Amino acid sequence: MKNLLRKNVPKLFLTVFLGALSSSCATADTDLNKILTAANDVVNKATKVEVAMLKPATAESVMKNALRAPNTIAGFPIKGELKLLSVEKAKAIAQDILNSAHYADIMQRCVNDSLIGIRFTKGNTVVEFAYSQPCQQAFWAMNIDGKLNFASSVLGPDYSKAIIDLF
Repeated sequence: MKNLLRKNVPKLFLTVFLGALSSSCATADTDLNKILTAANDVVNKATKVEVAMLKPATAESVMKNALRAPNTIAGFPIKGELKLLSVEKAKAIAQDILNSAHYADIMQRCVNDSLIGIRFTKGNTVVEFAYSQPCQQAFWAMNIDGKLNFASSVLGPDYSKAIIDLF
C-alpha cells in the first residue's frame, strides 16, 4: 500500500490541481478563447517550434515554472531533449489546437501518465502548449499584457492525432 501511495501521490496532486485550475481558468470558454485568440499570431507565424515529452508535475510546480523555466513547457518538466518541429507539422497541429470548437466544454478528473509539449516562439513572445495522455487535457500558457495566462480544457480525440504522432 505504501508503494502504491508513493507512486501515485504526485499524480493525485496533479489531478487535484487540474480540477482547481479548470474551475478557475478554463471552465468558461471565454478564458480558453482569450488564449487561443492571443496565441493565434505567434503559433501560426512562429519562427521556432520545439517539442518534447513531458513529465507530470505538481500544481505548485506547474504554476511556478510556467513560462519561467527553460526546462519546462507550460510548467511541466521536459523529459529527454527538445526537438525542433518543421513548419509544415507545426501548421498542421496549429489548425487543430487553435480551433475552440475542437475542445470539449467538460471538466474531468484524470491521472495523466505523460504529456507532449510544444513551445512556439515568435521574436520574444512564447506560447506553450501541453497535451496529456490518456486524459486528452490540453494546457496553454502565455503572457498577455504582461500577465501569465494559463488555461486548460479537453481536446477532442479527433484533433490530437498529429500531436501524438510526434513521438
